[in-house]
Amino acid sequence: MSVKVFSGNINIIEANGNISPYEKFIITFNPDGTKLLKTLSISPDGNLIRDVNQYFSSEWFDIEGIARLFYQNQYVGTILRRVIEGNLHSTIWNNKKEFDHTEFKISKNMHLGFHSLMNDAWKMNFLDTSHSKDQDIIVHTISETWNGSTITHGKELKSSAIYEGEEDLKLIAGNFYCQKFLWRTPSNKLLKIWRTSEAKVLARMEVIIGKNKGSIYELTNFKEESIG
Repeated sequence: MSVKVFSGNINIIEANGNISPYEKFIITFNPDGTKLLKTLSISPDGNLIRDVNQYFSSEWFDIEGIARLFYQNQYVGTILRRVIEGNLHSTIWNNKKEFDHTEFKISKNMHLGFHSLMNDAWKMNFLDTSHSKDQDIIVHTISETWNGSTITHGKELKSSAIYEGEEDLKLIAGNFYCQKFLWRTPSNKLLKIWRTSEAKVLARMEVIIGKNKGSIYELTNFKEESIG
């Protein structure tokens, strides 16, 4: 059976007009219906590097994720998370080669937060798009800092989003028919999110309120292919 692969790059356009590469992604639709999301995020100044690999069920529920973080030229640590029978198992290895493990009960429709841009689009997966009322989003984050510059076992955070309909976008990567959302994050940032294709790819994100206000993240190239 064939495997569908979706890949591309996202740039950040800062409020001052500076443009920098920000995130590379690969999404895999596996023959059994499960999905893989791999992202590499690098801040414009190069101070933050985040390498994330997540595994999802055929219904888009989080199963497993691993992230490695480098900040200010130093390895910060690695976190591995696995959802087993309604519990989240979380293990951290820090830069001193020490490790810590803990376990959490998790809520229904919970998302594992690893601070990747592409995964922000997937946080809209369980919203009802038949109306434009406020709906809850629950994320168990690994970092409460705005840029994800720390690794912790984290906690569940509640936020809300509104489905705003559909829109055609013209981007450097091409023309895309998108779903549009307005998300008030746990840190009270207000983000506009456009996503496209069956892989629910982040096409554009605008920071309306909060840290980095005025910044825009845009898809700069996008490829779909079938292998096998």
